[in-house]
Amino acid sequence: MLVPQAFENSLLNDVNLPPRPAVFGQGLPGPLTIGPLLRFTGAALTATAQLRDFKQAAFKLILNCMALSIISPLLADHVLREAVRAIEDLNRDKLILPSPCSE
Repeated sequence: MLVPQAFENSLLNDVNLPPRPAVFGQGLPGPLTIGPLLRFTGAALTATAQLRDFKQAAFKLILNCMALSIISPLLADHVLREAVRAIEDLNRDKLILPSPCSE
């Protein structure tokens, strides 16, 4: 995550890395800046929130016997709790990341 392929670095607009000294890591890509990492975390949070909303709607339908399902309401609740936990983990990770302006 912190050291992507060289061609991926070249696709990012906000990567202005200084050139590496010739003696260190010839041919290796430079480290990814925090800005793209924050954008990735934000995109993952948005996608996971949408998935959580879908799972919540499915859980309510299963619980109210309004959807034909082969899973029990208990399993649907478990799947919903996993999505909620994933959002909590992503939010925690986002707080740990340093500010992109501190570099």
